[in-house]
Amino acid sequence: MDWIAGTLELIGMWKVGSKNRVGFLFNIACCICWISYVIRSGNAYGILMLAVPATFVNIRNFIAWRPTDTHTYRSINLKDTLL
Repeated sequence: MDWIAGTLELIGMWKVGSKNRVGFLFNIACCICWISYVIRSGNAYGILMLAVPATFVNIRNFIAWRPTDTHTYRSINLKDTLL
């Protein structure tokens, strides 16, 4: 189970780094694997301190994720702002 969680975590980080929203789903699956690993193994409870909050953060980020804005903004000239 720990190998699966580690693999899902790496894939999730790669996907998020590539600006792919699916990466958050991989990270959520990873956290679920870590939580089940701790419950089944009966040790490594410190992982829960990371996996439980990370699950909620990844859910929040999945919901809040928006595609990159493709609009170009005009540059602001410092002289224009001071006058």
